[in-house]
Amino acid sequence: MTPEGNLPVPLLLQLVEVVIGMGSDGHRISQISEGVVAASCLRVYLAGQECIDGAAARAVDLIGAFE
Repeated sequence: MTPEGNLPVPLLLQLVEVVIGMGSDGHRISQISEGVVAASCLRVYLAGQECIDGAAARAVDLIGAFE
């Protein structure tokens, strides 16, 4: 199943802009908040929980490679 039309693009941009704005206002973005935002972006594209969990695991591995 995929979303119809281009509706998800503006939603994703708004979500990302909110997080950027929070950081600009001096709010610390916690790891929990980062995960919620990432999962929300995937949910906009109707990703299931299994896909979201897999993406989170791959992100942890990728971030670990840079540390």
